[in-house]
Amino acid sequence: MDAASSSSDDGGDDPDEARFIEEMYKAQEKLRVDPETARQMEIVAEVKRRRQQDEPARLRHKSDAIFGRFDVDGDGFLNFAELSALGAATGGGELSQLAYGANCHETGA
Repeated sequence: MDAASSSSDDGGDDPDEARFIEEMYKAQEKLRVDPETARQMEIVAEVKRRRQQDEPARLRHKSDAIFGRFDVDGDGFLNFAELSALGAATGGGELSQLAYGANCHETGA
């Protein structure tokens, strides 16, 4: 490789590259977002951030409501009949006693 080709390969003093960069800066100036659009974009970003921040609490509330609906005896646990009803209501299929026992053992219930 000669000196001339290595200087153009490493981003040296290529006049076309310099012209391109200058044109990009000019285009960037033309593409500035107007203040109202920028404000709306900031609002959308803030709403998204707040929803993501509140998501765990919202999901916990939802799961607590579902659990409460199926914990018929109110003991804080789902017995075999209660968990079977939850599974049937959510399309989980039939629950065997063996699977129920394994779940209880795994969760320490």
